[in-house]
Amino acid sequence: MKKILIVMMFVSTIFASDVLLKTIKDNIYIENGWEKVERYENGVIVMTKDIPNIPIKAVMVKQNISIHSDIVAEVVEDISNYKDFLKSAKAMDANLLYSDDLKLVGHQHLKLKYVSDRHYAFNMFRPNGNSERVDWELIPEAYFNSLDESESVNKDGVYVDIGFGSWSTRKLDNGETEISYRLVMHPGGKVPKFAIDYINKVAIVDLFNDAIIEALKRAKELS
Repeated sequence: MKKILIVMMFVSTIFASDVLLKTIKDNIYIENGWEKVERYENGVIVMTKDIPNIPIKAVMVKQNISIHSDIVAEVVEDISNYKDFLKSAKAMDANLLYSDDLKLVGHQHLKLKYVSDRHYAFNMFRPNGNSERVDWELIPEAYFNSLDESESVNKDGVYVDIGFGSWSTRKLDNGETEISYRLVMHPGGKVPKFAIDYINKVAIVDLFNDAIIEALKRAKELS
């Protein structure tokens, strides 16, 4: 009986996560509802959006620059080298666990000062073979623990399993490329909603800037 209850709890948890993930995916690329909250001198724009039945805001950061979309995707998918170019995320340890022609499976561990560490695993993929998008979604802890590769990474702290992110590029008429990164992520544990929204907004801008700097560097090396 106890085993049956454990299985039922596991299935219900997976189902709940899937429902939340579907809601996020269904709404994050609907352009209506985004509200501009900040614009930086370098042209980076930050926007937020409420998604039905999701307690935290979606965040989007975007910028128009002259660069080929393939280089941006290459940087986003270079999980093994995140530590070399994501300068604002010095407390993050990133590992590529698995890769094939359809997806990458990565793991990240965050060392935090005032709360427990966080760690999570994710699938990264190009939806429907889309050359202008790279998405990632967090995977359940049970699935992560079932991977042989999970044994070699730092699993200290709270496991986070609700999150989705999407990088996209769009060629503009003036020859520039609009690059955007959209994110919904709950850090797990007992963190106030206002703190989550603030942390996500700040973190996404720093990460976005680091990735763009690396993409421009690689573009220059290719030219």
